[in-house]
Amino acid sequence: MLLATTDDRDPFTAAIAAAKRTHHADVAKWQEDLTALTAELSAKFFGTRSVEMIRAGLAMAVKLLGMGLLEQTKGAPDIAAWVQTLERLGLKGVTATAIERFKTVATLPESPVLEGLEETAPRTLLLLATSCADAKAAWQWLERHAATRREYLGTIRLAKWLLTQTPSGRVKATNLRYSDTGTDMLLADEVIDEVLANICGLPRPKDDMGILEPCKLSAAKYREAHTAYEALESRLDEGLKRALEFNGRTWFGRFVLEAKASKAPAKKVKRSPATTPAE
Repeated sequence: MLLATTDDRDPFTAAIAAAKRTHHADVAKWQEDLTALTAELSAKFFGTRSVEMIRAGLAMAVKLLGMGLLEQTKGAPDIAAWVQTLERLGLKGVTATAIERFKTVATLPESPVLEGLEETAPRTLLLLATSCADAKAAWQWLERHAATRREYLGTIRLAKWLLTQTPSGRVKATNLRYSDTGTDMLLADEVIDEVLANICGLPRPKDDMGILEPCKLSAAKYREAHTAYEALESRLDEGLKRALEFNGRTWFGRFVLEAKASKAPAKKVKRSPATTPAE
């Protein structure tokens, strides 16, 4: 019986070791397939058939298989489930699972640029991930990388929505059409900041890097800005609303502040000169 236990070894290595202990019938076949996969990766990524390159191909194969197994268990250490995955998919299927994950992540934007940025090749992501220490580290790196790219996608979607669905955004879009650069290499964050600042009636102070700084408004102006922001937010779907948040704070909460009313200076009381008691 295989127990779902934590094992410090690579998922593929741990699964093979567990299968050997139970004299699993497919162990020999999996080892043959590993040899074939090692040769394929060595030739595809490292060129020559030297001992060093074959070792590099083997390391990549073990990490790639480990990532495929972790993908099946969503990162959870489950040796029994890994062995069952090898039984069900074989090494080719497990490898295909990992490769498909790279392809999916590669379709996401690697930068919050509206247009003009080429997609990253899955091959590049594979090389970056398998340069990590082991399969677990590689899988976690790809998960973090995918999460960042999903955030970029949400930011781009919001910027494009603002450019087409708001008066301030349509003015911005018209100006971009007649500019020399258009939307190529334009950061979505810059579009969002500019359009929302217009909607909220902010003076748009920026720092030396051209980044929008928080703006203090009087109580009346703050209420007007908040009303305008809430009206816009009510038109957004949940995905676009999430794109307005950063570290748990909304765009409005980060950039719009209410200035505290200054206290009126206390009136000085004119003191009458002290009188000396009559003798």
